[in-house]
Amino acid sequence: ALAAKSRTTCAPLLEQLRLALQASIEAPGCEEALTAADRVELLGAAGELHPAIGVTTATLRRLLESCQKSLESGSEVQLSPGRLSLVARACGRLTLDLPEESMQLFQALLNHLHGAEARSQEAGPAVSQVLRACRQLPAQLRRQLVDKLLKVDGRFDGLGANELEVRLLLVHDLPLQAAASGDEAGCRVLGSLTRELVQKLLDTIEAQGRHEASCSALANSFLAASTAAHGLSTLSTAEDEATLLEALAVRALDMLDGRWSQLVPLEVHTLFRVPGDPSKVAARAAKHVSSMQDPAALAALLQAALALPATADRLDFATRAALRKLVASIKDSRQLSSMEAALRKGPSPVNDQQRSLLSGIRDQIFGAILKEEPVWNRRPARGYVRYVEQCLERGRRPPRVVAAEEAAPESSVNPLEMPSIVVTTSQAKDIDLPKSGISGVQWHAGMEGWEVKLDVRGRKVLGGYFKPRGYSDEAKEEAREEALRCWEGLHRQHLVRPHSLHT
Repeated sequence: ALAAKSRTTCAPLLEQLRLALQASIEAPGCEEALTAADRVELLGAAGELHPAIGVTTATLRRLLESCQKSLESGSEVQLSPGRLSLVARACGRLTLDLPEESMQLFQALLNHLHGAEARSQEAGPAVSQVLRACRQLPAQLRRQLVDKLLKVDGRFDGLGANELEVRLLLVHDLPLQAAASGDEAGCRVLGSLTRELVQKLLDTIEAQGRHEASCSALANSFLAASTAAHGLSTLSTAEDEATLLEALAVRALDMLDGRWSQLVPLEVHTLFRVPGDPSKVAARAAKHVSSMQDPAALAALLQAALALPATADRLDFATRAALRKLVASIKDSRQLSSMEAALRKGPSPVNDQQRSLLSGIRDQIFGAILKEEPVWNRRPARGYVRYVEQCLERGRRPPRVVAAEEAAPESSVNPLEMPSIVVTTSQAKDIDLPKSGISGVQWHAGMEGWEVKLDVRGRKVLGGYFKPRGYSDEAKEEAREEALRCWEGLHRQHLVRPHSLHT
């Protein structure tokens, strides 16, 4: 609501939401009547909307404590994986306002997930669904999740590539953050966990066939291994572990060979998010850029090359050449416009080559638009043209009720040779159309409503059309009164002089 409308417009609705949310918790007897699912739904709404609607801290604390009691009391069996994901997301939203209560609720959620996995092997997909919702959580909550769920022997046995990738996204940057905060022991433990995850994921992809695996899994494996290696390289006692992780990063790049044509922009950005030296991935991209055919992926690659001028000169040249070749083969103005917009999102063109590339794309867009059919000549028609066609079609229809005074004599004329206009001009004058009493307000048969026009010094000023909201006489009368008020407003605006009001 806030994205589509202004805050002033949404203020009454937001105030009603705040009052309803607080009444659901603070009113006597309401909290006890809520089920565990209702409490989770209220917590999710409060987590999403509390910065906008101003939910009080006391209400948020009661919601967190209520959901925590529901999880710890055993009623969590009523909660679906979607609602458990909502709990995890709400914990991330409320960490800054109520850090202690949020971490306690998140710990209760982790205990439930751990118990569900221990009780049944079929709980694995549900746990993976909840873990997907945890990828955007703050680092402290993800560290809490890793300590509870992932640091267990045999935790990754029997998992597929998708489940391993989800767990890798949770842990990929934690070793570097531990090193930055001075936690050397935690950095080594998390680095070993990242290495185990990456190696398990790459082995699973090799067993399934590297050409059947998603490119995002390989890109995330490279990013996780490179990030963990960069964090461990800052420790003097973890050089061997960093070397193993660098080897896994190179292995992920090797497995990506032959798949560069399938990359999407997000995967290109993932490859170049490495905190260390990006020269390896830049050299590999320059080698395979000629096989890429996705304009958006090439634009993302060029943005990365422009952001890394010291290590990506060759990539800059190769990507620009591939883009020129691809632009020459595209004839659709919409695809060319998308490519031009993607290139404009990156750094400003600082060299003549970049300016000439953008200029060439814009010239080709101009030529492609000139060769396309005009908007008003497209079939099927769209927008305003379709509206005009509908109005003309209604105007050509015969009247709904025609009182025939006498039966017409049989004609010897072939019906196929008769003119297409059924109602002639002389006959149209005899049709009993509604009258308004003013010449400037007349019934329009095509629009099926009142037309308001005013003659101002020989120029027709159109006031609008007023269609009845039904087919009854009362509806026509209401539309006529609105049309008369519009005509009076036009008359005062254009024909009544200001000085005449004082005479």
